[in-house]
Amino acid sequence: MDGPNVSWKFLEHLQQDHAEEFGSQLIAVGSCGLHTLHNSFKGGFAVWQINKVLQALHTIFHNTSARREDFTTLTKSSVFPLPFCGHCWIENLPVVSRAIDVWPQIEKYVDAVTNKQFPAPRTASYDYLAVARQDPLIMAKFHIFMAISRIFTPFLTKYQTDEPVLPFISQDLTVLIKSLLKRFIKSEVLRSITPLQLVKLDSTDKTARVPLKNVDRNRPEADVIIQQFEACLSLEAKSESFLSFQPMQTRLDVFLHGHLCKSYPELWTFCKKLLLLSHGQTTVERGFSIPGRRKKKTGEPGTETKEKGCRGPG
Repeated sequence: MDGPNVSWKFLEHLQQDHAEEFGSQLIAVGSCGLHTLHNSFKGGFAVWQINKVLQALHTIFHNTSARREDFTTLTKSSVFPLPFCGHCWIENLPVVSRAIDVWPQIEKYVDAVTNKQFPAPRTASYDYLAVARQDPLIMAKFHIFMAISRIFTPFLTKYQTDEPVLPFISQDLTVLIKSLLKRFIKSEVLRSITPLQLVKLDSTDKTARVPLKNVDRNRPEADVIIQQFEACLSLEAKSESFLSFQPMQTRLDVFLHGHLCKSYPELWTFCKKLLLLSHGQTTVERGFSIPGRRKKKTGEPGTETKEKGCRGPG
């Protein structure tokens, strides 16, 4: 597979060729939005070093039977943390959910080690857990991580598809951003805001924020479910009016040929060239984001299996 620089150079030549032949260029929507979304999520949470705590939770017990035995003896639980994926941050929803479930037992284990009931692990993983044990906001950080991940996941899964859904991405991004801002921005500020105004909104402006005591931590999650359902219905309606097709049952090239070949021969000639290009790794990567395709982990020694989403930065 060619590297990204080769792909960008090819796009540059394609744009030049298209401009010379048709007098205009293609609309460039940027690089892989999949990784942009993951990196944005990472940028927001890296300051809390949540990744180091979640990684430490799994590493401290992974392939260390003595510690697993100590943990099970102390807590009477055989449920262990899941491995954290550092490349696909949004895919760690099951990881942080398990971390929330086992954290009370982790606190017991750290306290037992501190009281010299068990041998102290001389590892960086244990040091991170010991520091997190003293953080009174650690559970709040876990829950915020989980809540935001739940909002991002449906969008991520929806747009990992071969269907032509790009015309609807602007509206869905608007819904996604609003669902996040509703947590701390006044509703009257967001009620009639346009997408352009939304991206320019100054979230540091204290006059636009709701008072701290009035921050609603639960309502936005209910809102986003309703909005996503409405967006789904809107997508269904728009797809029929915009392209006059039901959910595609045929390949994209067959679909385009049937609609463009006779009515728009020049556009079809261009589409044939476009379809020869590699469209990226969407077909492969979207499999990483579907929870049902992941193998469940039992938490028992020797039964761990690597999750597909954790194989690398692909």
